[in-house]
Amino acid sequence: MPIYAYKGIDSRGKEVKGNVDLGNHRLLRQHLKGKGVFLKEFREADGKGRRGFGRTGKKSQSADGGVMGKELRLGSFFGRVKSIHVAEATRHMATLVGASIQVTETLQAVVTQIENTRLKSVLSEVRTAVMEGASLTDALAQHPKVFPKLYVNMVRAGESSGTLDVVLNRLADLLDEQVKLRAKVTAAMTYPVVMAVVGSLVVGMLMIMVVPKFEVMFEQLDAQLPLPTVLMIGLSKFLSSWWWLLILIIVGSILLFQNWKQSDTGERAWHRFVLNRAFVGTLMRQIALARFCRTFGTLLQSGVPLLTALEIVKAIIGNRVLEEVIEQAVIEVREGQSLAVPLRASGEFPPMICQMIDIGEQSGTLEEMLIKAADAYEIQVDSKLSALTALLEPLMIVIMGGFVGIVVGSIMLPILDMSKAFQGAR
Repeated sequence: MPIYAYKGIDSRGKEVKGNVDLGNHRLLRQHLKGKGVFLKEFREADGKGRRGFGRTGKKSQSADGGVMGKELRLGSFFGRVKSIHVAEATRHMATLVGASIQVTETLQAVVTQIENTRLKSVLSEVRTAVMEGASLTDALAQHPKVFPKLYVNMVRAGESSGTLDVVLNRLADLLDEQVKLRAKVTAAMTYPVVMAVVGSLVVGMLMIMVVPKFEVMFEQLDAQLPLPTVLMIGLSKFLSSWWWLLILIIVGSILLFQNWKQSDTGERAWHRFVLNRAFVGTLMRQIALARFCRTFGTLLQSGVPLLTALEIVKAIIGNRVLEEVIEQAVIEVREGQSLAVPLRASGEFPPMICQMIDIGEQSGTLEEMLIKAADAYEIQVDSKLSALTALLEPLMIVIMGGFVGIVVGSIMLPILDMSKAFQGAR
């Protein structure tokens, strides 16, 4: 970790000097800016001596300067921190904290191990805040886009109970499970989306490039065209002339739908519509319940109070209908009611999970029951996703083949009719 000797001007116009241990010169500027000091010059000192002062605004060859400094700055603007990167960093932190290494040293070690430049920058800022006296919880809370409320509250519980290493391990496990579940859903939906796009392009090319050539041939032969061929040629003319209008209509419809879905009424109506669908609704409900049980159980295991845990889970469950059920449950639990009662009364939570929560509350093993319920729902989700993938693959092939067959059949009908007429004339 480099030590910087700096010169600056404070708010009263006086020159100030000092030494500070920070990750890079960018953090040095931020640190002094927070103290109301304008940085004029700085130098880096190491075990072998000191380097010359560097003017602010010029390149610095510090440990995090040069190319690495550019990567960090670019990462801050363009980088994106995925859950898998946060999980990896959290796992490293848990190992080091469990080995009784101080938090600042832990953060520095994690920064040198991870590859995501945006996360490097964020963790460096977290380390600076901790060195200045902030708790790890407060330092993480300054970066809500990287460390959400769920993460911060679990770390707070770990710090207050002295079990930070245990909580960090649970956090890493939770993030890993979320990543796996999201990857399974994405993998199941990727194939039909790709097939739909490819099929649309193939049919569009046939309609715009192939059908018009046959239309010219039919006009030259002055053939009497069957109705399917007439309709196909009319559709081809429309697409050739007004393809841009069709794209505008599709894009506009998507934007209008997204705008409606983001409204309170639209969001609730859409989530209710999805939940009421036969196969997809069951799958979406099980995914939401698996997320609810896993997150809620992990929060309780980490020492987060029940009402606080419910508030956090409500924000991440991902379905407005179920969010309202949990919101009502928070009100009733605060009034002294059992959690299982409002969940059962809503009709949105299956009897199995309500019964397991009821047993867990009575026996004092609510956390274990929730984790078991999460395991059960994740197995069901895996099964349904596998079935969905197995069903969609042949279904999409049949649909694509059907569209292509309609186009080809419409073209071949008049050719076959002319062939029959020619043979009859002979």
